[in-house]
Amino acid sequence: MKKFLGLRKKKKDNSPPVTLEEATEKINRRGDIADEKIKRLEAELLLFKEQIKKTKPGSAQDNLKARALRVLKQKKMYEAQRDTLYNQSFKLERVSFATEGIKDAKETMAAMKAGSKDLQGTLKLLKIDDVDKLQDVITNIVEESNEMQDSIIQGNSAPDQLDEDDLLEELDELESHVKTQKCSVEESNTEPATRLKAPDLEQEESLHSAPTQQNGVPDTAQHTPQADPDNEPGVPVLPRSSIRM
Repeated sequence: MKKFLGLRKKKKDNSPPVTLEEATEKINRRGDIADEKIKRLEAELLLFKEQIKKTKPGSAQDNLKARALRVLKQKKMYEAQRDTLYNQSFKLERVSFATEGIKDAKETMAAMKAGSKDLQGTLKLLKIDDVDKLQDVITNIVEESNEMQDSIIQGNSAPDQLDEDDLLEELDELESHVKTQKCSVEESNTEPATRLKAPDLEQEESLHSAPTQQNGVPDTAQHTPQADPDNEPGVPVLPRSSIRM
C-alpha cells in the first residue's frame, strides 16, 4: 500500500541523543541572540521617540508612530521568545542538578560500601585483647622508667620539709648579704677619691704661697725688705707670707 501511494519508509536516526548540557547550552545561546535583538530594537525606539518629538503633528509624525509601533511589536515578540527559552533552560538545569545529585549519591554509597569492607577486614586483624595487653606493657615500661629516674635524682633533691619560718630566715640572710656587698662596693669607690684629694690640697697651698707677678715685676721686687724698728738696724725683714708656720 505504501509503495502504491509512493510513501517511503522513514530512516531510523542513529545519531546519539543530545545530552542535557548540550541542550541547555543551545537554548541559552538562542536566548542571548534574542537579548541582542531586543537591545537593538530598544535603541531604534528611542530614536523614533526623538524624531516624533521634533516633528509637527501630521502625516510625517503618523508615519514615524506607525514604524515605531512595528518595532515595538517585534520587541514584544522577541521578549516572549526569550522568556520561553529561559524557562526551558531553567527546567533543563533542574533536571541536570537532579541527575548530578543521584550520581553523587550513587558514588557516595559505593565509597561507603568499600570503606565498610576495609574496616571489617582491619578489625579482623586487630583484637581488643591484644590492644589491652600492649597498653599494659607500655604502662609497666613507663613506671619502671620513672622509678629509675627517681632513684637517680634522689640524692640531689631539695628538702621537702620547709615552712614559713625557714623562708623568712632565708630572706633575712639574703638581705644582710646584699647590704654587706653594697657597703664593700661603696668603700672601694671612696678610697681612690680620698687619695686623689690630698695631692690636690697640697697643690693649692703651694699655688697660694708662690710669688705672683704683676705688670711684669716679680712679687719679691715689689716687697722690698724694710727695716723693722723692733729688729736690729740694717737687717732686712722677710715678708710674712713667705714664712710658713
